[in-house]
Amino acid sequence: MTQPPQDPYGHTVPPGYPQPGPHVQQPMPRWPPPGAQAASPPPAGQAALTTTLVWILVLALASVIAVALGLSLKEDDVNGWESVHAWGGLALVGSILTAAPALGSALGERTAWRIAVGGAGALGLFWVLLVLPQVGSNLSLLTTCGVAAGITAACLAPGRPGDPSAPAGPQGHQW
Repeated sequence: MTQPPQDPYGHTVPPGYPQPGPHVQQPMPRWPPPGAQAASPPPAGQAALTTTLVWILVLALASVIAVALGLSLKEDDVNGWESVHAWGGLALVGSILTAAPALGSALGERTAWRIAVGGAGALGLFWVLLVLPQVGSNLSLLTTCGVAAGITAACLAPGRPGDPSAPAGPQGHQW
C-alpha cells in the first residue's frame, strides 16, 4: 500500500489539494551584491568638522532670528528700529556674517573665520553701544541672546590662529 502524499513538513495532503512537488531551496542572495562597494564612514576629523559647521549654522541662524525679532517686536508701542536706526542693519549683517564658515567653503577656513569674526565684532559693537544701555527691557534680553549666539558661532569656527587643524602659511607660520 502506498502512503498518501505529504508536504515538505511531513503533513498529509488531503485529496483534491495540489500535490507537493519536489522542494528546491533557493540560495539566499548575497548582500551587498558582488562588485558593490559599501559606503565607508567619513574620517573622524571630517565628521567632527561637519558637526561643528552644523552647530555654527544653527547658532548663526538663531543669531539672525533673535536680533531681527529683538529689533522688530514692539515693547511699550516702540520697536528697536525707532531707536537704533541703521545700527540695526549693522547688527543683522553681522549676525549673517557669522554663518560664513558654514556656508562659504569656497572661501577657505581662514577667510571664512575672519569674516565670521568681523560679524561678531559688529554684533559686539552694536550690543555695547545700543543694547547695553537699555539692558532692563525684555527685548534687550532677546537681542542679547542673538548677539551671544553669533559671537559663539564665530568662536567655534575653524581657521582661527593657533588652531592645530589650520593650514600653515609660508615657512610654517600660522597667520
